[in-house]
This record gives sequence, structure tokens and C-alpha cells, in this order.
Amino acid sequence: MRCFSSLFIVLGACATEIPPGEPTFDEGGSKLTLYQVQDDGEEAHPEVGETVRATNLVVTVIDRFDEDGSGKVGTVFAQEIGGGPYSGIQLYAPNVLPAGAYLLPGDVVEVEGTYAEFELGQINPEWADETGRTITQLTDGVVRKTGEWLAPEPTLIEDPADLFEDPAAESWEGVLVELEDVEATAAPDSRGSYPLTGGVEVDDDNYRIEGATSGLQFARIAGVISYIYSYKLLPRSALDVEIAGE
Repeated sequence: MRCFSSLFIVLGACATEIPPGEPTFDEGGSKLTLYQVQDDGEEAHPEVGETVRATNLVVTVIDRFDEDGSGKVGTVFAQEIGGGPYSGIQLYAPNVLPAGAYLLPGDVVEVEGTYAEFELGQINPEWADETGRTITQLTDGVVRKTGEWLAPEPTLIEDPADLFEDPAAESWEGVLVELEDVEATAAPDSRGSYPLTGGVEVDDDNYRIEGATSGLQFARIAGVISYIYSYKLLPRSALDVEIAGE
């Protein structure tokens, strides 16, 4: 993801009493970096189903659903503060500690969850991805907020094809990235997705770019990389998008 300034990070040292019945962070499992979790060439790469723990991560994206105002979240993306390939992860519907904590981009967290490789065919065989590709997730997870930092800057990807073609594209899965001087090469499909120069698709799960059409020129566009049938770039807000000439 981005290049980061050298800053002093103060991790929260305030102990919080967890009410009975609340999920807890038991500090079990294997303590790994996200580089080890994401890169299957790493010696310490976990087995599917293994409980893993990673610390000193920074939140980049929160796909929030908060119907009752308690701060519950859907998918959370977090990454190593050092950034770079293999530095990001997707956490599916984690519990957040301390109870009632409201996560924001830039929060420093430690996470614990079950290592999984997910694809839609696991839900319904008719939805299986013919390529066999999966997305790395930590499921049944717990996220504990330990401090605050600056929301990270995206990593500039020089060749847009690196977000579409494996093995390079897989290394950016879960990472906040940025492209410059690219264009939409087709109109949005029925799901609101459309390809950019190089092949990666813009997805509107977190933010919809109004007026997107084939030929739309972007001076810059940033977002986190995910995968469902193809690699997706998920902008977070209008701040991630700069239309050429505007």
C-alpha cells in the first residue's frame, strides 16, 4: 500500500473489562505477519482452518453495517503498517473489542481469526469460480483496537496490469493501492462493475462513482483490492477518485 512516514505509534494501554458473554481476544493461535498469511511461499504460511493472530495493523476500509448503532461492522480490511505486496487482509464480519468500539480508517488493531480461502462455490456450487481462485480471509475473527494512527496512503501501482494478472495481482489482495492516468474501458455492468486500463474492475461496494461510462478518464483512482470472479478495485469515497480535467 502506501509509503508511510516514520511516526511514533502509541498503542493503547488502557485495559477494558469485557462484559460476560462478550467475545474475547484470547491471544491464542499462531502469531504471524500478514506477509506470512498471504504469501504461500513463506515458511510459516498457515494451513486452512488454523487460528492466526497478527498485531500492529492499520485499518484501511470498513464495510459498515450498523443497524442498531453499536458499531457493528461487515468486512474490515487491514494491513501491515509497512505496506507493500502481501500486506493486506480481509476480515469477514469480525467482533470488535473493546465492546462498543467504533472502528475508523487509521485505527491500530490486533486481529485473531481462522485462516480461510473463500470462493462463492463454497456457498452454492453453481456459483463456483471456474478459475479456482480464492480470496484470503480471516473468519470468526476478533479485532481489538489498540491505538490510532494516520489513515494509510495507497501504494502507487505503475503497471495497471499488475492488479489483473497473477501472480502479481494476488500479492495486492487486501491492499490499498492507487492507479494514475487510466480509463474505464467499458460501461458498468448490471452489478455496477467496469474494467479499467489493464483489466482490474472498479466495484461500487463501498462508493459509487456517478456518471461512470466507457472512456471515462481518471487522473487517479485508489481503493482496496478484492476478488470475486475477477480482481476488483474498491474505492472508499470521493477522496479516492480524481476525474481527468476536473
